[in-house]
Amino acid sequence: MDWGTVGKVALGWVISPILGFIGAFIFKTIMDKILSRMQKGLDRLEKIERIFGILLILVISWTQISRAGNDSANALGIMYGLIETGQLTENLSGYLVAVTGLLKGLGIIAIGRIVIKNVGNNLISLRPSDAFSIELSTV
Repeated sequence: MDWGTVGKVALGWVISPILGFIGAFIFKTIMDKILSRMQKGLDRLEKIERIFGILLILVISWTQISRAGNDSANALGIMYGLIETGQLTENLSGYLVAVTGLLKGLGIIAIGRIVIKNVGNNLISLRPSDAFSIELSTV
C-alpha cells in the first residue's frame, strides 16, 4: 500500500470541506452586498430571486454533469482494469457501460427525488440567492 497516496487522499478529505465552507462564505458575503444595493421593494427582490433561481439551475446542472462524470469514471475504472487483466471481454464492457448509466438514471428517479424533497423542505430554508452562493462554491 502506498501510504503517501493514502495520506494525500485523507488530507483532501479534510481540506475540501474547509475550502467549500470558505468559498460559500465568500460568495454569500458578495451576494448579500449585491442584493443589499439592489433591493428596493419586495417586487424587485422577487425578480432578483427568480433570476438567481435560473442561475442556480445552471450551476447545479454543471456540477451534476461534473459529478456524474467523476462517479461514472470511478465505477467504470474497475471495469477497464478487468479488461486489462483479461478477466472481462470488451464486448461485454459496452453492455456494462449502458447498464451502469441506466441504473444511475433510475437511482436518480427513484431515490433522488426523495432526497431532494427532504433536503429542500426539511433540512433548511434557503432563498435562491443563498443556494446559488453555496452551490457556486462547489464548482
